[in-house]
Amino acid sequence: MLGKNNTPFAAIAFEQMHRDGDRMAVIAVRGRYKLSADGRLAIAAKQEIVLADEYQGDPPKAALTKVSDLTPFRPAADITVQGVSYPPGGETSTGWSFSIGVEDRTHVLRCNGYRVWEREQESKTAPPSIRGKSVTPGNAQPVWRLGASQPAGRVPLEYKFAAGGEIIGAPGHQVDPRNPQGVGVLHTSLQGGDEPIPAAVIDSVTAPVVDPHLAPEPQGMAPVPPSWQWRQRYAGAYDGAWRKQRRPRLPRDFDYRFYQVAHPELIWPGFLRGDERFRLVNLSRQASVLDFQLPGVALVAKFEWLDEREVIARLNLDGAHIDMREGPPWSVDLTWRAWIAICPRFFRIDLGMVRLTSPDLAPLPIAREAGLEEVMAAPLRARP
Repeated sequence: MLGKNNTPFAAIAFEQMHRDGDRMAVIAVRGRYKLSADGRLAIAAKQEIVLADEYQGDPPKAALTKVSDLTPFRPAADITVQGVSYPPGGETSTGWSFSIGVEDRTHVLRCNGYRVWEREQESKTAPPSIRGKSVTPGNAQPVWRLGASQPAGRVPLEYKFAAGGEIIGAPGHQVDPRNPQGVGVLHTSLQGGDEPIPAAVIDSVTAPVVDPHLAPEPQGMAPVPPSWQWRQRYAGAYDGAWRKQRRPRLPRDFDYRFYQVAHPELIWPGFLRGDERFRLVNLSRQASVLDFQLPGVALVAKFEWLDEREVIARLNLDGAHIDMREGPPWSVDLTWRAWIAICPRFFRIDLGMVRLTSPDLAPLPIAREAGLEEVMAAPLRARP
């Protein structure tokens, strides 16, 4: 199905069934750039498609490190960062902030050094409920306080250091569905001994870790696995009615937001243009602030049929995935995607690349959930 690929990037074309019934011809592209410590981007020598989600170990406890490109459509762009946060100045610290900025939007999180919940004293009563469920405690319940953070020189950006995880002391095995990998949440009926229990070290001003029994919204920048609640709420109902009436098609209530892999706070409103400026703060040992700009290119697909019909469309830039676990240089993967409804006489897809300033881009449609749609061209800034 993929014909000519006139870009330096890896691409794949495949067919899938749309939730609403159309056969989809999909083109997906992954372009890898190398990011130097001075903020320069250069096309990587090795380009490859990711055919399945990749984990750092065995799921569900392992971190999701690469996301499959066999995705038909995303309604918006994902921004993800993997790596380590360092305190400013290269010294150890008990707490600091780190952030990613894209244009005029900045997402700020906090790192803390290792800290624990410490058992303080006994209280005569316990909270009457937790997450809407009744609790029947004994005559006394332990009171926990958050201990001081220890000095740290680095904190890996992994969800296992964030809020969520196992509900410690709960009957059976219960986890926070928003982040099953988190450091842990204390159940109100937890008795235990006097040993301290680890507390989350990644949080934010808007979602601070203050209550051992109630985890705030987990914070992070890494990709989110498909089994987590943030994505499962869009998966639809795979119930008896689905098995009888729609299988193997997607459920009627499936929402394409299921394919968004970024933390909810890092899903860009719409698609990226391709020339956005990024600012990374306290995410590099080499520089407290690292600025770079996307390369300013757009991808274009020509869909062709055997009867000589053809449609030309612009691909959606639906992902910027920054991997700083090794390097410098680090990796910046950009992902593009487009689809069109097809019939049996569909033939192939040719792929090309143009500058964002090209006048040929203005009239081209882009793929939306319901198909191709003409859009007004976004204003372009002059590049230096």
